[in-house]
Amino acid sequence: MAKFNEQIIQKCVDWVCENGLIDYGGTKLIDFCNVMGIGKSTYYRWMENETFGTAIKKAKEDFKNGLERNVCLLYTSPS
Repeated sequence: MAKFNEQIIQKCVDWVCENGLIDYGGTKLIDFCNVMGIGKSTYYRWMENETFGTAIKKAKEDFKNGLERNVCLLYTSPS
């Protein structure tokens, strides 16, 4: 089981930035939890921590913004 610390927070953030999480077509929560070695209840408990919760929310937004940029590039690129 993963231990809550700055390293695991960064690992989670990096993963969510790359793969998304639930929202915007991102991966399922259970897949994220499996990769991180935590249970869903642990994820929800960690989300109550201001540092972790804020970091994950920002990572989700970064993922969303990346998708939006990709869509814009797709529709503005000459064919």
